[in-house]
Amino acid sequence: MPDEAALQRLLDRQEIEDCLLRYTRALDRGDWDQMALAYHEDALDDHGYFVGRGQDLVKWSAAFR
Repeated sequence: MPDEAALQRLLDRQEIEDCLLRYTRALDRGDWDQMALAYHEDALDDHGYFVGRGQDLVKWSAAFR
């Protein structure tokens, strides 16, 4: 039987996966408000060609639509 820490790791992992799926779905559909929800207020994102705040990446992405 899994211990409590192992169960928590699984729950945390699922929460991260759910967030990533919401992010990619929002990006694919151009749903910028939903995409912005994937980021904490102070989040930084580094895509190589874009490095900056998560909220700024959302604005940057919307400019290409």
